Amino acid sequence: MQVFNEQSLTRQLVPDRRILTLYSAGGGNHGNKNPRVGVSPASHSLETSEYSFYYSIKIMGEESNYESLLVIGADGTLQACSSSFEQLLGYDKGELIGNPVSQLYPDESFSHDTLPKLAQELYGSGSTEGKTFIQHKEGMNVPIHFKASLLKDDQDKVSAIVVFIRDLQGQRKQELDLESLARFPDENPSPVLRVSRDCRLLYANRGSQRLLKIWKVKTGLKLPASLCSRIETAFTSRRAEEFELKLGQRIYAFNVQPIGTMNYANVYGRDITERKLAQDKLLLDAQVFQNASEGIMITDKRPRIVDVNDAFCTITGYSRAEVVGKNPSILQSGKHEAAFYQDLWRTLIQTGSWQGEVWDRRNNGEVYPKWVSMSSVKNTAGQITHFIGIFSDLTTKKQTEEYVYYVSHFDSLTGLANRHAFMDRLAQSLIQARRMQSLAAILFLDLDGFKLINDSLGHRAGDQLLRLVAERLKGCIRDSDNIARMGSDEFAILLGNFSKVDDVGGIVEKILHSYAEPFLLENQEVFVTSTIGISVFPLDADEPEILLVNANAAMNQAKEQGKNIYQFYSKEMNERTLHRLVMTTQLRRSIDAQELMLHFQPQVDLQTDKIVGVEALVRWNSAEMGLISPGEFIPLAEETGLIDLVGEWVLSRACEQGRLWQQEGLPPVKICVNLSVRQLQGHDIVSTITRIVSESRFDATLLELELTESMLADRADQMIDKLHKLKSLGVTLAIDDFGTGYSSMSYLKKFPIDRLKIDRSFIKDLPGNVSDAEITTAIVAMGNSLGLNVIAEGVETQEQYDFLKEKGCHQVQGYLCSPPVPPEDIPRLLINLDWRQPIDPTVDLPVIRDSLD
Repeated sequence: MQVFNEQSLTRQLVPDRRILTLYSAGGGNHGNKNPRVGVSPASHSLETSEYSFYYSIKIMGEESNYESLLVIGADGTLQACSSSFEQLLGYDKGELIGNPVSQLYPDESFSHDTLPKLAQELYGSGSTEGKTFIQHKEGMNVPIHFKASLLKDDQDKVSAIVVFIRDLQGQRKQELDLESLARFPDENPSPVLRVSRDCRLLYANRGSQRLLKIWKVKTGLKLPASLCSRIETAFTSRRAEEFELKLGQRIYAFNVQPIGTMNYANVYGRDITERKLAQDKLLLDAQVFQNASEGIMITDKRPRIVDVNDAFCTITGYSRAEVVGKNPSILQSGKHEAAFYQDLWRTLIQTGSWQGEVWDRRNNGEVYPKWVSMSSVKNTAGQITHFIGIFSDLTTKKQTEEYVYYVSHFDSLTGLANRHAFMDRLAQSLIQARRMQSLAAILFLDLDGFKLINDSLGHRAGDQLLRLVAERLKGCIRDSDNIARMGSDEFAILLGNFSKVDDVGGIVEKILHSYAEPFLLENQEVFVTSTIGISVFPLDADEPEILLVNANAAMNQAKEQGKNIYQFYSKEMNERTLHRLVMTTQLRRSIDAQELMLHFQPQVDLQTDKIVGVEALVRWNSAEMGLISPGEFIPLAEETGLIDLVGEWVLSRACEQGRLWQQEGLPPVKICVNLSVRQLQGHDIVSTITRIVSESRFDATLLELELTESMLADRADQMIDKLHKLKSLGVTLAIDDFGTGYSSMSYLKKFPIDRLKIDRSFIKDLPGNVSDAEITTAIVAMGNSLGLNVIAEGVETQEQYDFLKEKGCHQVQGYLCSPPVPPEDIPRLLINLDWRQPIDPTVDLPVIRDSLD
């Protein structure tokens, strides 16, 4: 076997795994038209048979004209063929190899001398070509154009015949398409393009102009890559390629027809935008129908159910198979009369629609409410063909409405009416009382000591007490009377239709007597009482709101007199209430109006007799009401929540004043400021003090915060955390009014306290009162044992001063040393050093500025 270069050689596997070698005349002589054939060992095989056939076609220069190749052996059997030939005739791969070629010809066109005649013809000319028919596997005849050549071995003997084949059936169809295209492309409103193999535009009809503008392409230029990739696929596969493209706002379907013999393709386009939109709408409608959360039912005009969606099945419990073909009446609950349905269908047929609430029955027998919207469907002739019903289950909505009504009208803890419902019933009761010219009364009740129970036994016990009280109160009134929980531990009772005020007293006495029995809370017997205020219609007021306000005022007046009593309303109470309202309004404006001011009371060290600190005390000089006592407006500020604003103002102003004193070179003194319960319990007290100290540039170690024992006892764990955070700022902490609350060694050990302040109630009768002397001595001793500084307030006599000094008390504060004075008097006291020395008004003082630079 000769060695051939790659340009003259191709190989093909034959069935026995040897290699069929096709080559030109020996030594690479390409001038010889008759290729030779040889058989080589399988070790010389190439990777694929398809490559070998393609290379054979390339050698013969026929790749552009022929699509298939077969090799016929000298014995008349097929030795090899391309896969395209097998596909042309419908055979599987390798199915034809080794079979006689005669099976490919129709019976009448093949005889025993067909191949010898063909070989003889080939000897004379080297190749021959023509047209004939070959038989498809299914029996139909396939027209082909063929070109045959001889294959010779090394001894120049004929070894096989190579036949190149072109499918005339597909070619004819393409030619007809081209002829049709050539006749009327410009008359076609749809795009028609002719494109070269390298994707350049050869021709475009008038219907293509819109696309050309979008693509910015004209004859001779390449089309967009999105189109070229599809055209290349069509050329490569030699098959038509169909695809869709969105161009601008339109959608086009394209069909690429490659013309194999001419190296170009025809591209046919159709605008399918409307069709796609219609398809999308149909798809959307179907999805809406099936996926809607509302139930949908379609009936014919009889009516019989035609179709239902998934939500219908979910809501009703019926499957589609159970209802299709049935009358919708199978859903009826029996709650509606026949006239209801007659009116429904009459309205639907006459107007084309109906909607309303319907009670139906589920498959499991449960009756439920639903909201239904029905409409009729008519054909082009205006005749009703179908009905559509869309409905939503109102069960949850009804339950929600009932729940909302309950929570808006009833107290969830006790089950009693709430304030809103009580006021509605009160208004109705007063209308009835006017009509019947009878009396009505409101009892406003507040439990005595309820906070103590909450603090000592816990909120669960407090809730239990409120429920038990509600039950007892219901047992004290008539069925026609109304009771409500108005707030935390406040109740209101509406008594109607009575003729004498004395009748009210009997019911009130019954209520107070009901508290004689103890309440069992957390396995403990607890006695509770209540204070009651009463206002009577029409004697005290004739409007519901005013009547309730007057009863509340009467209750507050009763509380000032004691516990477990009741009080009827009087006009004087209303005047006092009005005064408090005016004071609250004025207090709210006092900060902006600069009506608040600070006075400072010195604190004296008992060992050195020097002033070491001052307590900041707020004063209010109202422009309208004059000077108001702190004992009057501070409780009001705490009650109304204004203490937050007042307390922050005091802190800020005290720190500013302390910084001014430091700037003027005065001896450093500690400034003590009281914190209210609301301030300490607020979430932002630490950040507030941090901000005030930072903004005022005051030394935090000179700031002391005074707290009460009751503040520490309430939510002790939370208080410990807050106090440690405050201590981390550098401030000191003191317990004010020590000895009047929950005085306990365990509390003092828990909290980061620096100083105890003995309440003035233990100081005023010293040293003569033995009991007060013992208590004071014990407090001082306890403070010293814990390493705490102890100060006594309210010191007014020298005897008290000397007694406290003797017992080891560290500091005192009171009128003996100095009353509270304005900030401008403090420098004179500090310069004198000794508080005992009288103030010399002739001493020059530093200039004290009113505000920060």
